[in-house]
Amino acid sequence: MKNASFILITALCILSLSSCQKSDDALSKTITEPQPMTEVSLDELLYPVESTLATYTHNPNLKLVFQGKDSVWVEEADEHYVLDGDMIMPKAIFAERPNYTPELRGALLAGIRPWSNRVVYYQFAPNLPNNLRNNFLMASSQWNKLAGITFRARTNEPNYIWVYPGGEDKADVGMRGGRQIMSLHDGNAGVAMHEIGHALGMAHEHQRSDRNNHIYVQPSVASQSQLRVLSTRNYTSFDFSSIMLYASKKMSNGEYNMVNRATGKFFTNRIEAARNKVPNNPNAYYALPSANDVSTIKAMYN
Repeated sequence: MKNASFILITALCILSLSSCQKSDDALSKTITEPQPMTEVSLDELLYPVESTLATYTHNPNLKLVFQGKDSVWVEEADEHYVLDGDMIMPKAIFAERPNYTPELRGALLAGIRPWSNRVVYYQFAPNLPNNLRNNFLMASSQWNKLAGITFRARTNEPNYIWVYPGGEDKADVGMRGGRQIMSLHDGNAGVAMHEIGHALGMAHEHQRSDRNNHIYVQPSVASQSQLRVLSTRNYTSFDFSSIMLYASKKMSNGEYNMVNRATGKFFTNRIEAARNKVPNNPNAYYALPSANDVSTIKAMYN
């Protein structure tokens, strides 16, 4: 298992009230008193109050690189690339020219590995604030309960996640080996849940290879870093409830960057739906991984 290469994965399921599992109905947990909260309705999940959506901003600091014949826009940072805003990837798995060798088809995310023996080691930076430390611990505890992944504080293990306070939220994808990073910034524990999803090997739901069958992305932004289609291994169908899904954002021209193809409407995501439960305290609730997020991790690690 340790030497096997894995293609980055995403979780999914077509959102319907009839198909959601009972365990998935508990969209969030309260931070102070973990317990199921009232289910967020389908309408609330897909049609949020417009004013809650942030304005879309373009990131011009991108470089075009390749994996196989697939092109990817990335941000360059020291010895790694940042893919789609919060996924940190080693430079070694990219090239500056395309390779059209047939067997490399779908190798966009080659080199991604699951953590050995389903155990993830972590170490906190001394200056990591207590609230972000607690967010990581709560999120890792939920992934453990739901998907059976074990998280242990590092002693001297060589492969581990260094969790530190950064100006943004991002994480190395899968187990790279040695010290890898997870930067936490947002005070909502659902964001830590999302970044741990990356650390376990998951990609963004809205970038999965079949996303164009389910969401429409405005052509003017469809090739940009956080919105372009990736070559992914899809274990389930598209999931509007995935913890890995971004919400629609309004662009400067008044249009939304992404809309639901079935409804023609913009959509929120699991994290924002929980965050908006208490507008004056956006960290009071946090989102759990969806049932299909859990199924994906179980499929990858089993």
